[in-house]
Amino acid sequence: MNSSYPVRHDHITEQQLGEEILLYTSENESVHVLNGTAGFIWKLCDGKHSLADIEKELLKRYELNPDQDVIQDVINVVDDFKYKGLM
Repeated sequence: MNSSYPVRHDHITEQQLGEEILLYTSENESVHVLNGTAGFIWKLCDGKHSLADIEKELLKRYELNPDQDVIQDVINVVDDFKYKGLM
């Protein structure tokens, strides 16, 4: 899948804990806790949403100015997911 449409690995177990999401990867037995914003991005990394789609959804969800550029923030979070072996 094209990296502009990020997709989560299927070996990740997740659990919602209030606003946070707990991720467990059995491959390297690691645990990650995502805050509300990162968790929102995580949910949209389904291979169906482009990075631009994710940015648009963030702007709507957090009622940000539509002219505000948050694409680099989205890219940074997705890159962090990749670095941690979650994608």
